Amino acid sequence: MWKQGMLALGAALLLQVPFATAQAQVLATLRADVTGDRAPEKVELQGDPLTEGNTYFRNLLVVVRKEKGDLLGAWTPDLNGGYDCVLQAVPAGGTGKASRGKERILLLAGRNRSGGAVDGRLLDWTNPKKPVVEFTGVDSLGVTAEAVYKEPGSYEVTLRAGTADKGTTLRFGGTAPNVLGVFDNEGRVVRPWLRPDVTPITSLTAWLGQLYTVQEVWGADRKDLLGRIRARWSKVDGTWQPVDVQWLSGSGAETAEPNPVEGPVAAAEAEKPEVEKDASATSADPGREADGAARENFGKTLAATASWRLYDQRAWVGTREIAWPVVAVSGQPERQNAVNKVLQAWLHEGAGELERAYQVKFAGKNLLSVEAGRREADGTVARRLFNFDMRTGREVSLADAFDTKNPDFLRVLNLMGQPQNAFGEKKPAYWYCLGRQVRFQSDVLRETLQDEDAIAFTVVALEDLTHFRKDDVLFLP
Repeated sequence: MWKQGMLALGAALLLQVPFATAQAQVLATLRADVTGDRAPEKVELQGDPLTEGNTYFRNLLVVVRKEKGDLLGAWTPDLNGGYDCVLQAVPAGGTGKASRGKERILLLAGRNRSGGAVDGRLLDWTNPKKPVVEFTGVDSLGVTAEAVYKEPGSYEVTLRAGTADKGTTLRFGGTAPNVLGVFDNEGRVVRPWLRPDVTPITSLTAWLGQLYTVQEVWGADRKDLLGRIRARWSKVDGTWQPVDVQWLSGSGAETAEPNPVEGPVAAAEAEKPEVEKDASATSADPGREADGAARENFGKTLAATASWRLYDQRAWVGTREIAWPVVAVSGQPERQNAVNKVLQAWLHEGAGELERAYQVKFAGKNLLSVEAGRREADGTVARRLFNFDMRTGREVSLADAFDTKNPDFLRVLNLMGQPQNAFGEKKPAYWYCLGRQVRFQSDVLRETLQDEDAIAFTVVALEDLTHFRKDDVLFLP
């Protein structure tokens, strides 16, 4: 009888404790006050790789524990799985005592390996045994939108936002490229079954108590980006609803309002010597694509490799845009947290509404180079350069990457770089990778230095730096 009772108790416990398979890996971890008791909890995302070495994980499980390890609760996401999963702590907002210091958890999981659509869930863990999913799988589909080809040679996108009784219908359109023979020579639609493709959300961002989403509209051949749908969501009657919906056409997005990386950088880029473009070094910011190849990828998350991915985070306050990267390193939470800690520190410098932008300079197997900028309230620009070793999550300084003590190092930069003889009194202090080239510069824009011409720089082919590179594997594409 006693044995039967113990077996029954054991079976009951198995039903209450989250089950992890033998393959389960820890994909992401963070510390956050999710219960609102002002004592941070440990939040952990677990999952099983589809196959060994695969970055798609299924059987996802979010576990919340006390600081000492005691289990508080667990939640099985209502999605089959995802690529490059990441967790973020999001302030709960609100003005009551119960909301003060409390944080929600934002889960992002890629639907595709190389970028594109994202599954997002926003979780309220006030009751750890029964977490509430605030932003759901249905919400991850984004704003309701339909796209059709019209005559002559055009397209129309119809957006519907709000509730059935308080909804808004918006229509946008433009000239459409003739793909897959959808139009005849006179612009008439001859293949009406072909339609532009409206994606689910490709970016989900939480910022200052609001949620921001981006969707893409592609031509029927999935090669031409027609535009982007971006929406700001607010909590209305307990649910998140899109309250501000905007349309950015493909051409309009490329000529968007200047931001901390555009503007001052654009003028300087025009005066730089012609350097070799590298597809992996294109921008993750839609206003900074540099060549035709990049424009073909306009709107995609370009920074993705076999082992890590960059999630574009993007919010806007009036005409000011705030953009920053969040990095997911598959199955390596320590590296992931190390990189994001540095990027988050930059994000939270200065006031929250200050305009921010970033540009991916290089996304290789082991190296991520990012340029980030912030426009201060007085109009000045502060810029940062980041080089991360994705094998460790640590930043790589100039001296870490190159033998700067070698007396020939500076001579080679001045001889082989473009422009030549860039460094005399001024010495290189900053660097970033451009694929098969490396840019060295003496300084960055900051509060006391706003003159781009006062910064010495040169661009050198990677092969000319062979004798000075400390780690050749770092620069692998």
